[in-house]
Amino acid sequence: ELALIVSDIIMHGENTSSAEDSGNFSDIDITRSQKILPAIERGIMGGVSDTEFAPDENVTYAAMLKVMTALLGYSERAEIGGGYPYGYISTASSLGIAPKMPGDINSFVTYNTLAYSLKAAVSVNVLEKSTYDPSKSYNWVEKEPFLEYYFRIKTVSDVIVSSSLADISGSGTVKYGTVRIGDEIFNLSAECDSLRNYVGYDTDVYFKEDAHGEYE
Repeated sequence: ELALIVSDIIMHGENTSSAEDSGNFSDIDITRSQKILPAIERGIMGGVSDTEFAPDENVTYAAMLKVMTALLGYSERAEIGGGYPYGYISTASSLGIAPKMPGDINSFVTYNTLAYSLKAAVSVNVLEKSTYDPSKSYNWVEKEPFLEYYFRIKTVSDVIVSSSLADISGSGTVKYGTVRIGDEIFNLSAECDSLRNYVGYDTDVYFKEDAHGEYE
């Protein structure tokens, strides 16, 4: 299940693979192989042996943090810090994505534990391999935060200064279905329509830029 979630994040929910076999893993059929291949190809997840992936096994606390650390691009830092498991646990903790450590790092995690780590990762900048230099080592570039890097969803934290109902910015109210947050005007989805009633309030906004350069 974790491999499916990770692969979906990597590929933004697109149909990603036309794999014709299950690679080296004898316990993955063609259909499942196609769905989890992105996580394997990127080196974010691997099997329990050269021939078994164990797709239905429960995931331990240590293994989950290894996957999350790799998904954010910090595997090399974790390896330098001691490798698996404690180098990854330490790196995840420094990134702020590690839930409270259980008494046994090999205890199984729940969906709530994974959700905590994913939520904490939203604002962490992803590291990405860049140019390959003559010394045969990669340069690493800090990219956008996790949510923007994988889903193109940006965030802003500011005050709602204008809606169709009220204005505190001095620029006047904006058209119905929009609000001004800081200096930017955002289109409101149906689920967010009530924001027009909260002029003067601080807010955290998650938005995408559409093809016309407008924010929703």
